[in-house]
Amino acid sequence: METHYFTEQYLADALRLAEYLARNGGKISEGIGFSSYFPNPPKDGAFPSDEVRFLRVECPDRNYAVAFVSDDDPPAEERKYRNRSLHRLKVGEQIKACRERRGMTLKEVADLSGFRVHSLARIEEGRWDLDVGQLGIILDALAAEVHIV
Repeated sequence: METHYFTEQYLADALRLAEYLARNGGKISEGIGFSSYFPNPPKDGAFPSDEVRFLRVECPDRNYAVAFVSDDDPPAEERKYRNRSLHRLKVGEQIKACRERRGMTLKEVADLSGFRVHSLARIEEGRWDLDVGQLGIILDALAAEVHIV
């Protein structure tokens, strides 16, 4: 079964993401692995060693691993770095749900938006830092709009 890898700076953020991923019956456990498995380094650009602590989330349809660097409580000035993976994942899920409701394939959205199919798949999986301009292009291709609840 495929494993998707995420990285958060702080344990509190990693736990929040793991709980979200496990919301439909997944199991969370802690592990230690090689940092090379995690394609996105923490916000400061590097893991402190080759080994990294992570939360393993075993779900019925796929597995996840969420690495974290620090057990400390995150300082207030680092708010802008917090929960990035969680927000990317939620936005990606909404894009995918919209595409599926419209009966569109990734290829059709790619043709309309100029994105590659692989890039769109990564966006839907929450593994791409999407900026507002890119989001707008995808929303135009889907004939959709942003609605913040």
